[in-house]
Amino acid sequence: MNGISVVDANSFCVDGYFEETNLVPIRAGDAAQVKLMGHGQVAQPNNQGVANVNAIFTWVRLAQRIPVCIPIDDVPAGIVLVAGMTATVEIDDRT
Repeated sequence: MNGISVVDANSFCVDGYFEETNLVPIRAGDAAQVKLMGHGQVAQPNNQGVANVNAIFTWVRLAQRIPVCIPIDDVPAGIVLVAGMTATVEIDDRT
């Protein structure tokens, strides 16, 4: 069985997964920068690691990760996008 996929080369997007507690300042139309792992410098996460949880609580509610679709306006020359690539997304928070 043969299959075919039709892809609009002008419709690429990156799914960024943001904690629901960090979504408040993000608005539709905010500028974003996407850095692909293995293509130039990748922004590194801070060194805080796993959050400290106060031991007096008997349960912990963690913020869920919400997918945000970020359309790609311009793919630099020489970059081939492949589904599943790892990327870092930075949102311009306008502050």
